[in-house]
Formats: sequence, C-alpha cells, structure tokens
Amino acid sequence: MARTLNPDNVVDEFVDDANGSLARFTRLYTLIEGGANAHRPEKQALAADAAFRLGILWETFVHRWHVAAISKSPDVFVARVAGDLGKELAKGELGAKLEALTPGCTAVPDRPTKDQIEGLLDPLRRNVTFKDNETWIKHAKADLDGVYANKVSSIVSTREDACIIALIKGLRNYLAHKSPAGLTHFNALIRAENNGLGLVGQVNKPLVRAERDARDVAVYLHRTVGGKRRVEHLYSRVTDVAQAMKV
Repeated sequence: MARTLNPDNVVDEFVDDANGSLARFTRLYTLIEGGANAHRPEKQALAADAAFRLGILWETFVHRWHVAAISKSPDVFVARVAGDLGKELAKGELGAKLEALTPGCTAVPDRPTKDQIEGLLDPLRRNVTFKDNETWIKHAKADLDGVYANKVSSIVSTREDACIIALIKGLRNYLAHKSPAGLTHFNALIRAENNGLGLVGQVNKPLVRAERDARDVAVYLHRTVGGKRRVEHLYSRVTDVAQAMKV
C-alpha cells in the first residue's frame, strides 16, 4: 500500500529549512569583520544569496506540498487523471493493445505512490512549478481535495499574501537570469500596489520601495527597515504564508 504523505509535515519542513537558511545568513554576516559600513558589498551579496535560497526553497515547497496534498486525499486527482487517460486511449487501439499485453495497466490506482503522482503531474520528472498564482489555483482546483484547494485559494485571494508569493517568484527569477525585463518586473513588485501589481498591506510595508527604482537588488535586500534587513522581513512573510497552508 502506498505511503500517505502529510502536507502539514511539508509545511513544517519548509519552515525549518527557511529558518536554517536565515540563520546561515546571520552567522556568515557576523563573521564579516568591521562596523556597519565595512565590507558592504560582501554583506549585500549575502543578502541576495539568502533571498535566492528562499526562492528555491519556496519552489520546492510548493511542489512537495501539492504532491503531499494529492497523496493525503487522492480521489479528485485519480478521477481527473483516469478521465484524461480514458479519453486519450479511446482515440485508437492503443488502450486495447496495452491491456492485451498487461491487463489492468491502464487503470489508475486508488492511492498512487509519490513517484506515480509526480510522474503523472510531470512525465519529464522536473520540479512541478506554477508560473503565477492564477496557474497555481487552477491546478489546485483540478488536482486537490476541496480542503487543500481552498487553502491555495485563500492564499491567492488574500492580497497581502498573494503579492508576497509574486515577489519571491519574481525575485528568484531575476536573481537566476539577471535580465533587464526581470529587473523591471521586480521593481513593479516592490512598489505599493498599482493596477494589481505590487505590495499590499501594513504587514508588507517594510518591503515597499517608494522612491526610485532599485538598480541593485542586493542593495534593496540589505537595507535595514524597522530594525531588520529587508531580506529578514521577506523570510518572515514567506514562512507566514506557508504556515497558513496547514490544515
């Protein structure tokens, strides 16, 4: 019988990993000698590295949580996959031939394993990712039991949370590729909300840059606002959103 995964455990593991990453940033930061202004470029680079790690951790978390939510309550996913598979096999003789060779091979198990879930979600075995919040909720509604789909819907529909997810994804993408378009998009994400893009709410205010565009993301992340570096505020907000996904 397939081992059942628990999405709440995935949340706890993400928070532990994020806390460990932030502690690593703090530890390395304190190892750099000198006063507040000494070795500033190196300290700024550490802030950017910590933010990039958080972006990778978030992408991995969303993949693992989605798979675990299916494993915990697989009925919606199994019905969807069985329906899709049945339609494809009905187009020709392939289904009948496969069944002739291996009876039952086209049936989707009631409780698929983790490997089976991942293979059905992404046959190429890459990380399951969602390019934006709209895509995330679309797949959540298609694959997940209502209690888990509603968790994603709640995050996406809560503007203070949705803008943070957009920010960490945009920040990770820019730091990975350093494209001019990525920087332009990042600057839109750190403004106060305008036309549906940007930061919303008092809880996200430390991350807002109200003045001119950020030319250097590392400088933006290293800046102290309200007694903490912006990268520390970012870690706090992203882990808050993850914890809100517990059932």
